[in-house]
Amino acid sequence: HVNTMSSFGSGRGRGRSGGRGGRHGTKQHQGGSPASQPRLQVCRNFASTGNCHHGDRCNFSHVIKLHTCVVVSDKLKDSNKQGYNKGYAGNSGKPVKDREKVSSVAVWETNGSIKLFTGSHDGKWRLWNVAPPSGSNGAVITKEFEHFVGGPVDAVHLASHYFFCGFEASPVEAPDAKAGMVHSWNLNAAQDPPMELCMSPMAKYAGSGRIRSLWTTPDGSVWSGGTDGTIRQWAYTPSAGVGGAGGFVFVRSMSGHLGAVTGLVLMKGVLWSGGMDGTVRLWNIESGEAAHLIPAVKKDSTGNSSTAPGHHA
Repeated sequence: HVNTMSSFGSGRGRGRSGGRGGRHGTKQHQGGSPASQPRLQVCRNFASTGNCHHGDRCNFSHVIKLHTCVVVSDKLKDSNKQGYNKGYAGNSGKPVKDREKVSSVAVWETNGSIKLFTGSHDGKWRLWNVAPPSGSNGAVITKEFEHFVGGPVDAVHLASHYFFCGFEASPVEAPDAKAGMVHSWNLNAAQDPPMELCMSPMAKYAGSGRIRSLWTTPDGSVWSGGTDGTIRQWAYTPSAGVGGAGGFVFVRSMSGHLGAVTGLVLMKGVLWSGGMDGTVRLWNIESGEAAHLIPAVKKDSTGNSSTAPGHHA
């Protein structure tokens, strides 16, 4: 599903640190006054229906609610087998268990309209048009285009009129192996073939693992985060690419994470990365060297933090 959310709702809420949020139960509602607690996780009841019987006493956040939803991926190959748990569908906001995972969404504002790019593990990215709501009805989301890239899509990213897609596929030089790929389309010339981000002319892929995160800057720099724990940087060069039409050149690798790099963001000249190892790392983008480390918080057998978070230079 892709859910679009309305503006901020009333009330506040709190969830368990690191949890999925919003499951109501007696345990979550014990303790001090809800008003005195920070509420960091979204209330699933309020998000999916717009109502919560806990009201202002809810320990979870009432800041977003379901506006409309649409199924944006193909069915799983086994979903038609007898006895397969198909879960739920429609506008209930509940998970659809017979569909491929939707991994990422990017918003494109163009010519006064809003469109969405989605990527999913059925190997396709799709472009959707979001029409404004009419009366009491939610926004209408219709598919404009879809493209099969050959393997699971893990990341989509939009920068100006360039669309980036990170996915898994077999490189030409090793057809029985899998690698992470990043392709970029110029939306002003959508009929042109995509630009491919490659590590070298003899390594026509973007990483040895799947690409889980992407970030770009207006000067043409691109960073990717992979399941191999490595961040890689590319730079756009007008003379690169097929026939000198412009393309991306590999700049450097940045290693440090012990698991997949699932988030990247550049703020005030510093690249921040978050990974499945629980750490947040800050990088000097001029040198590619690690600048700071926010370590993972170790939890004891009860799930509570046993060490205080901090950062290391």
